[in-house]
Amino acid sequence: KTSRVRYRTRDGTATAGAAYKHAEGTITWERGEVERTISITLFDDEEWTGLVEFRVLLEEEGMENGILSASMKETRVQRIEDDTFPSKRYADILTSGRMHEVDIFVLAADYAKAIVADPVVKAGSAKYVLKGCLKVAFSFVKLFSSAYMLDHVLLPTDEETRGSRITMLICLTSLMVAQLAMAHYLDKASFSWGVTGRQRLRLSNALMNSFLYMDQTSRQSVDRGALVEVMLRDTDVVIKAGYIKMFTVVELVVRIVMCLTFQVVVSLTTAKAGTTGHMMLRLLPVASFPGVVLLTMKARQRTTLDHHHKMQEHRDAFVSNVHDVVVNFRLARDFGVRQGIMDDHIINAQNFGSASKAHSESMCNTKNLMKWYTCIVIASYVLAHGMEVIRGSMRLGVFLTCLATIRQVGGLVVSLQNALVGIVSTAPALCRIVCVINSPSD
Repeated sequence: KTSRVRYRTRDGTATAGAAYKHAEGTITWERGEVERTISITLFDDEEWTGLVEFRVLLEEEGMENGILSASMKETRVQRIEDDTFPSKRYADILTSGRMHEVDIFVLAADYAKAIVADPVVKAGSAKYVLKGCLKVAFSFVKLFSSAYMLDHVLLPTDEETRGSRITMLICLTSLMVAQLAMAHYLDKASFSWGVTGRQRLRLSNALMNSFLYMDQTSRQSVDRGALVEVMLRDTDVVIKAGYIKMFTVVELVVRIVMCLTFQVVVSLTTAKAGTTGHMMLRLLPVASFPGVVLLTMKARQRTTLDHHHKMQEHRDAFVSNVHDVVVNFRLARDFGVRQGIMDDHIINAQNFGSASKAHSESMCNTKNLMKWYTCIVIASYVLAHGMEVIRGSMRLGVFLTCLATIRQVGGLVVSLQNALVGIVSTAPALCRIVCVINSPSD
């Protein structure tokens, strides 16, 4: 007799429409046939999803001429990701255990490219870029309005223009308030753009999914405390000190370029004939800031990473030790080894404290290098161009505005250096996330 049974797919970690195409229908066996094949379309989307699964169910209701045992009612279908996260280039690196050799800026760029494939993250990231552009525009307007207010509104003393100058002063102060209000609104609105929340959700889901499908060897090598640290601490570090800081870096670079442009414009408009060389000397210290940052970062990158790695290793050992003590407390009490456990704890605490101190000292030295350079540039500028103001060859408004610009560039450069150091410091966290997500599956 002819046998018939209905089938349908059911979502698991894979969802219909995203990972596969929902299918349902009837399977028919003619007399003497023992095998039938059904086809289910799998989607190969650009977004990395890892290993996901769905089920195919055989339904007893409406079945003709057949019996379904418990083991035959459903089967599990796994869709295995053929790429590595965040890109294919890390397949061989992960296999050979060379993740510590990866350039952090390349890894961060690959991570950003992978995560921005998410529509929510992509839209939110575009808003972050727009916010940065608006803040840069605000800063540019503030520089010119400050110079204009000093030279053309506050310093002039003629009675005829007093009314118009008061009106202009009101307009300029209103503009300052409006800029701050807009900046405040954009900062507050950024929390609702979903960039951080969406990334945290995706990373935590990928980590948990990877752990659930790990092979036995990989699962045994993952400490429970370490997994919790990766899901909570490392994801937060990668998102806030890594991805979000990339927008800060772009904004700071544009603002530095804007300040340098302002210096060039002011120098050109105030330069007299035959003073080109003098103008170049005025611009040289400020223009040298970006090069000094790159040289400082290159010279200090390896030291910063080494100290950060050591601090994280000792921190992980400290956390693991505390976790083991909590789990095995009864054994420690019953076998009378409390003193030995306490001695190990003291050693781990001291090692972590020493590594943390060395890391903090390294970060302090790196940050203060640019502060010293900024101080030297400002002192040189005040000494050289303050003489011009005294001699009357340079307007006070131009001098003060340029001085404020140099200070702003110095502050921006220090902030840029801190942001880059922060991105570099995410290397261990991002490497751990990549290693866990790409663990071999069962």
